[in-house]
Amino acid sequence: MIIPKSGFIIPTMGNKKIPSLITILLSCSLVLFSCSKATSRAKIRAQGQLCSTHDRPRLTNNQSNALELLLAKLVGPPFGTGAVLSISTGGQVNTITKGELRDGANPVNASTLFNVASVSKTITAARVVALSHQGRIGLDDPVHKYLPGVHLLDATDEDLSTTITIRQLLRHQTGLPHQPGAQLNPLVFDNQWQNPELLKKITRNWSIRLAHIPGGFHYSNMGYALLGAIIEKVESCRFADCMNSYLSGLGLHRATFAPIDAGANATHGLVARGDTLIFNPPAWYASSYSMPFTGAWISMPDLAKFGHLLGAAVQTPTLALHAMARPLKDNNRYGLGIIHQQRLGELTLEHDGSGPGFMARLVVVPERNLVLAVACNGSTESREEIERFRELTDAMLTVVLNKEPSS
Repeated sequence: MIIPKSGFIIPTMGNKKIPSLITILLSCSLVLFSCSKATSRAKIRAQGQLCSTHDRPRLTNNQSNALELLLAKLVGPPFGTGAVLSISTGGQVNTITKGELRDGANPVNASTLFNVASVSKTITAARVVALSHQGRIGLDDPVHKYLPGVHLLDATDEDLSTTITIRQLLRHQTGLPHQPGAQLNPLVFDNQWQNPELLKKITRNWSIRLAHIPGGFHYSNMGYALLGAIIEKVESCRFADCMNSYLSGLGLHRATFAPIDAGANATHGLVARGDTLIFNPPAWYASSYSMPFTGAWISMPDLAKFGHLLGAAVQTPTLALHAMARPLKDNNRYGLGIIHQQRLGELTLEHDGSGPGFMARLVVVPERNLVLAVACNGSTESREEIERFRELTDAMLTVVLNKEPSS
């Protein structure tokens, strides 16, 4: 006889277990009981309380209470109607939820998808770095190798696309302008921003005037649009499809770069239209041009899991994201799609994002095996809102890094 941890007795013959009718019935009852517990947890999430993917959360009660109070400040003016915070400690994810998907809608929960604005760059960068790990992209390859129709022109009209590299795109060191302005002619793609072939069309023959001398740091959304086109070229698929396959392979099933797939449990961004604030549905930012730098929709538990994968790669060269996570060797804190920072005496890997209707932040503390992922669904992108969001999320990080929050 073998007595497993469940306490149920399983008859055996030699080394083989023989499932009896009683055992099968008890096993079914156990599954039903687990489903009932999962349903109860879902109700707790919707009510704005703490839930955990494990039975025993690592956060103390005082920490959880402090985090709930801080998260509540991301609901209501100047922010939106809903916010979610996930904390991963040792790979165990605790999630706190507050508010609604939009005014009068269902409550947000741990499965709710948020657009994470520029945190999307980190996820796009991860795919590029993973492709490099597989030998399919060289980080020091020139842009011209993958996008021969793209010409990066300096002040003398010299084409630098044969010398500007993938690594420089990832680190915002190309000299590209932040946005294309008049250098992106909508007539090239018949002004069809929703066209899934958009990246392919605009990079087929595109001359871009550099705004800065390559080598220095100049934040550029355009650079990440080009990275999206490179992913499409290497993987022979549309950017959203490439990325969704990658996310699924990582076990992140509440994540998508196709807003149409976000479903009913996705927040609507509260945006300003003149003097009026309105809610826009998830498909509002679906241009394949913008997807690589601001198009990710993801639940906070999945974003925390992604951060955990990133943190685990810091000291492990065999992992696909090691090149992205390992310490930098120069003074540019923006690495391969992630910012290397120091906060509260801890080295961190982080990125935040703000776009029309959303704010998000990912902070990984590798030495503590800790990840913070947080988002809310309201932003007019004012400096005051961004500073307030960072202030509140800094306070959350302080609570988690300390054993107990200050009273």
